[in-house]
Amino acid sequence: MQSLQRFQILVSNRPVLPAKSGNLRQIFFTGGKWTGRGGSSRLQPSRRVELTPAEPNILPEGKGRLIRPIFFTAGFTGSCLSLAAIWEYENMRKKALQFRQKATGWIQRQQNLKHGELRNHLNHWWNSQTEEQKLFYGILLANATVLLAWRLPSLKNFMTLYFCSNPFARAVCWPMVFSTFSHYSFLHFGANMYVLQSFMNATAHSMGKEQFLGFYLSAGVVSSLASHIFKTALRMPGLSLGASGAVMGVLAYFCSQHPNALLQVAFVPGFTFTADSGLKALLSFDALGLVMRWKLFDHAAHLGGALFGLFWSYWGQKEIWGRRVHFLQVWHELRTGTRPDK
Repeated sequence: MQSLQRFQILVSNRPVLPAKSGNLRQIFFTGGKWTGRGGSSRLQPSRRVELTPAEPNILPEGKGRLIRPIFFTAGFTGSCLSLAAIWEYENMRKKALQFRQKATGWIQRQQNLKHGELRNHLNHWWNSQTEEQKLFYGILLANATVLLAWRLPSLKNFMTLYFCSNPFARAVCWPMVFSTFSHYSFLHFGANMYVLQSFMNATAHSMGKEQFLGFYLSAGVVSSLASHIFKTALRMPGLSLGASGAVMGVLAYFCSQHPNALLQVAFVPGFTFTADSGLKALLSFDALGLVMRWKLFDHAAHLGGALFGLFWSYWGQKEIWGRRVHFLQVWHELRTGTRPDK
């Protein structure tokens, strides 16, 4: 049996917070270190983790480790944006068909009368939400479900393998996506969801819910790829998890689209700054973190998500999403068996 090897865990893809920490150390995110031994895992500051190379979720050193993640990122991003375009097409088609069904509103009202009072209130509340808010609640529910799954001891090995991003693991590709919905601590989960909710409404409203979801998922996997590249280049094994990379993409997009918007640090009243200044400060902080090799955050993931947000704002939205009409013409033909102009 091979001896144990020690290595330092990077703080979350997008940081993991100490379980009992209640202080926000940084404007948008906080951090800590995650340790585990054997079948158990917990959050503690300034500790190390022990894993054996014989375990099935650790890859030996070797060349070409980034080939699969790079191709997966390209394929996943393209698939997300393509499916988002199809979703938008189907929603628009559905709305067009509903105009022909004059009795739809009357039927819905009759159905509502048959439900209980509580269900009526819930339906009324849900129907009163905007499309952007409904999408946020969906993302919130997905993150909350994964957060609760971490609390089940029987799932710890499964969660570590598939909901933590690590370029040296056996499972490399899908954890790049799943880790963006994964939080170990409630504080880490709450901080990321608070920031996402703060910037998502305006961003999703300008994009549309379909484009936003494709963009959000793409930003998450690109941030994971950036983390993989940095860790592989420096031969630094480490587990990363959290939505911070995707959230940084949303934040960067918002700040580039609304550079003069005034932002405020959470729980620090009276201190405001422009979105452009705040974004530059965050990018500088994460760039410095890479150079100094700080381990409080996964700075590579933060920068990867933010750069993708800027890329989408200045080029991708126009040159990629703006040309989806050609793809949708093909989809329309496949779906209906007719050309759009017939």
